[in-house]
Amino acid sequence: MQKVKLGIGALVSFAVGFVGGYLFLAKIWTHVFTRAENVTATDFYLVVGLAALVGIVAATASVKLLGRRSGSARPVHREAHA
Repeated sequence: MQKVKLGIGALVSFAVGFVGGYLFLAKIWTHVFTRAENVTATDFYLVVGLAALVGIVAATASVKLLGRRSGSARPVHREAHA
């Protein structure tokens, strides 16, 4: 069950990071690096690639945070059976 929660948390974090990163980068890209009417396919793919990296970083941070928090919340008691 713990792995399912981590997986869902990672997917949600990736989606939020990707969309947020894309919106931010697209806005910045069309105002700083090029004008909106001069955007090419290369510009689009570069922004999508950078947004994917932002999503991966967000998912990694989420897994580390959720894994650390849930690992310390419930100690595991294992008994050795002979």
